[in-house]
Amino acid sequence: MSSGMQKFNRFLAPVIVGWTALLPIAVAAQTVTDSNLKFYKDLIVSTINGVIMPVLLAIALLLFFWGVFKYYIKGGDDESERSKGHQFILWAIIGFAVIIS
Repeated sequence: MSSGMQKFNRFLAPVIVGWTALLPIAVAAQTVTDSNLKFYKDLIVSTINGVIMPVLLAIALLLFFWGVFKYYIKGGDDESERSKGHQFILWAIIGFAVIIS
């Protein structure tokens, strides 16, 4: 098999798998009713509130603690490490505000 064909197959396989994974959604989209729409809306909202938001909050909290570590512990007398720690703390607080809002 030629090199061009192998590259094409490496590209084509994920595309085919992706389309076959989306096929049930496309079929369901043709028979949308109010109850189906409400189900999908509730599924999306519960996924965002139950999975994505806690993960984002955990990441922001870890960044905040990493900034505190860099500011107080690692960067005790090194001004550049203290400024990096300050930036982590600042961006973590901004992240908290954006996530909560």
